[in-house]
Amino acid sequence: MSWSIVGPLVGVAIGTVGTLTAQFMAMHTNSALSRASHRLTLRADRRDAIYAFLDAAQVADEVADLKHLGKGFDENQAREAMHQTWFRYKCIEVIGSAELRSRALAYTFRMNESVWGDLPTGQTVWTFMKEHREPFLEAARVELDASDLSVVRRRPWPFRRALATSTTSRDRPVPDLS
Repeated sequence: MSWSIVGPLVGVAIGTVGTLTAQFMAMHTNSALSRASHRLTLRADRRDAIYAFLDAAQVADEVADLKHLGKGFDENQAREAMHQTWFRYKCIEVIGSAELRSRALAYTFRMNESVWGDLPTGQTVWTFMKEHREPFLEAARVELDASDLSVVRRRPWPFRRALATSTTSRDRPVPDLS
């Protein structure tokens, strides 16, 4: 064979390998981008479901609080609040992890108990709910990949005082809710 035939064939072979390699890399990149996009969309859906559940839980907490403080109990409002809470729990059940679903179920049952039942002697609605609210919130943080926010670090006193007078919200101390 002469170089006039082999040269172009080698060029075609190199070009073909280069084209196939470039196509494979492009497919791989598109696949990775697609998976990342899917993960972000799922995270946004989970976040929305968690926020909607917390919103419904807030209404149920308020109904229970008013009932146990003796400030009136509207059965229709209680029924609607618990209906929304159960519906929002079911939304979490569709897209949440097993841990989040378990914690949301326990929290929803506790809300149901506080709205329709009696509290243990000496407990407020908030202390009664805390036992299940805190584990749910921790599971929600893990679900949203924000678990490092669950540890609130208190700064020494002089720093808290100095930060309390700062004007940026990033520097403001986190209130102690325990």
